[in-house]
Amino acid sequence: MKKRGLAKQNEANASNGSPSRPFAVITGDASKKPGNKKQRVNEPGSSMATHVMIVNVGECISTEILALSRDLGRNICVLTANGEISRVKLRLPSNEHVTYEGGFVIQSLGGSLVLFDGGSGPSGRSGGLTVSFFGPSGHLVGGAVAGEMIAASTVQVVLLSFPGEFGNASKEPNKTGNSSAPAPPKVDVVDGE
Repeated sequence: MKKRGLAKQNEANASNGSPSRPFAVITGDASKKPGNKKQRVNEPGSSMATHVMIVNVGECISTEILALSRDLGRNICVLTANGEISRVKLRLPSNEHVTYEGGFVIQSLGGSLVLFDGGSGPSGRSGGLTVSFFGPSGHLVGGAVAGEMIAASTVQVVLLSFPGEFGNASKEPNKTGNSSAPAPPKVDVVDGE
């Protein structure tokens, strides 16, 4: 049977590592185009910075991420992580907690810690972390990290930090006529057990 269409081209491109279809890179700021009603607020711009954090065996990954956020005084976005964890406490949708112990390869780690301002400088952080890994039965397990997440091997965490007032209370009047909206709820990141 003869193959038709783009199969040869796709096979050739796959062998040299290039994408099978061309892609376009769009540059410019969509919010500056005339008639575009979407406005960006507190855009971080060029002051974003990437960080690669190494967490040693036995250390709590979530505590180290929180410490970096505090040290930098910036918002943090966790992009990915590589390594193994030996213990992690997850919050289930039912608000129950479950702790997994063993050796688990991290499949994904993500989340954010966003500073918010109570009026006189940063007063807290909002956000959290989510992790997924293969559980003891071989099924993919994941959820919101609700406490410690202990490294079983050296764990490499890739993060993005950026300044901003993304969690600030609004200074604009709200629907009830108050002069400002309340600050977002503070989410405590537990530093471990």
